[in-house]
Amino acid sequence: MIKRTLGYRLKLFLVAAVALIGGYFVGHLFSKPDLGEVGAVMMPKPIAIQPFKLTDFNGQPFTLHSLKGHWSFVFFGYTHCPDVCPLALSDMARTYNRLADDPKLQGNTEFVFISVDPKRDTPKQLKEFVGYFNPEFLAATGSDEELTKLAKQMFVVYLRDDASGEENYDVAHSANISLIDPDGNFVAAFKGKHDPKAIAADFKKIVKQWEWSHDTFF
Repeated sequence: MIKRTLGYRLKLFLVAAVALIGGYFVGHLFSKPDLGEVGAVMMPKPIAIQPFKLTDFNGQPFTLHSLKGHWSFVFFGYTHCPDVCPLALSDMARTYNRLADDPKLQGNTEFVFISVDPKRDTPKQLKEFVGYFNPEFLAATGSDEELTKLAKQMFVVYLRDDASGEENYDVAHSANISLIDPDGNFVAAFKGKHDPKAIAADFKKIVKQWEWSHDTFF
């Protein structure tokens, strides 16, 4: 009788356990965080960034590996830029500050400035330029071949007007701020006039959905 009772209880326990796990799975499956309205341009599917080779302002390699394991906001520009770049870096700095209410997320997010003007933007200039906005920001540059390879993957274009050989030239470039996820995928772009408050809010929604998709059920 005791054995039968224990066996019955064991069966009940197993049924309850299966129901609990199944309930969690189904509930999780149908509770995907809704992004709602976001100002960011979301990629229909994450775009895996392909390998590239740049050099950061410390003379160290800046590669695809440098974009993995954390979130990255990436902006392409140049230090001699008279308006767009300083404004974008300022907006990125304010976005960083708005993440202060979530120290873990703030600490797992990098802000990267990619110079498309390697001829004039030396490591020292890059470090001083981004350091003015936030000493935690990174900067890198490289050959035109590698810069173009990376820029195209984020739908960024640029054109230097340096054919005359003069040092005082302009560079036309996109003003998008690209968002790269911890897997090294291009997932969103912030275009037009940047609103740090809106960017931070959108970013948190994107992170929440990304974490949901990477949750481990078992």
